[in-house]
Amino acid sequence: MNVIAKILDFLSKPINFPILIAFFLTSLILTLMNFLPKGILDRLHITWFLINYSFVIFIVLIASFFFLIVQIGAIVIKKKKDKKFGEYLRKNKDKLFEDEEALKILKVLYDRHPQACELPCLNQKVKLLQQFGLITPAINNWRSNQFNPTLPYILQPEAEERIKEELKKGAEL
Repeated sequence: MNVIAKILDFLSKPINFPILIAFFLTSLILTLMNFLPKGILDRLHITWFLINYSFVIFIVLIASFFFLIVQIGAIVIKKKKDKKFGEYLRKNKDKLFEDEEALKILKVLYDRHPQACELPCLNQKVKLLQQFGLITPAINNWRSNQFNPTLPYILQPEAEERIKEELKKGAEL
């Protein structure tokens, strides 16, 4: 029973999708060989194999088809979730670029680029900019003031490009 559980666990992992396709196609071809004339099967020396193992091949065909359907369903669901999350992330990043306070922080970091700039790590806008991947702390631990701890932050490349675009738009106006 433990062997069957390991096989099912192996086949259900998304990384093994090509192996699952190979099982399905191989068992499909072997099943379809049953419909070839006996003379061709004798020349291929596969008659004895098909007579003795056709039922096993058919079971593998059905099982691999079932796992294939489950895997494809999981892939489709994951892609939909990733797309929704990507839209959510992009929308929130756009909101942060429209927010005056967040934009001030980004411009300060841009002016100091490539050097890190100390920012209060308990500031809401700093937290949001870090959460949405626009800035990142340069180190893990820094001066700890009980009332206003600060960390040096650096600008992420995506935020740098967006600020450059904003500055170009502002210069054109």
